[in-house]
Amino acid sequence: MALLGYDEGMLPMLCAPRRELTVSIPLHRDDGTIELLTGHRCSAWQQVLTEAEHRRLSLRTAATRLAVRRVAEAHRQRGRYP
Repeated sequence: MALLGYDEGMLPMLCAPRRELTVSIPLHRDDGTIELLTGHRCSAWQQVLTEAEHRRLSLRTAATRLAVRRVAEAHRQRGRYP
């Protein structure tokens, strides 16, 4: 942490997301059993801040650029467009 210029006390704060969405979905299996699946989604706030500072953009523009990049990457992985 010292290499990055942060105090050791900052580590727990940096490791924990500021916002997190947790969902649980019951999955009904073909054999009649029910399995509870849990999913998590964390805020990309730190990535937006980094993009805004690095490219000298507003937070709104940085967030939009990040979102468009993620959607394009998802489409590329699914083979929708090159």
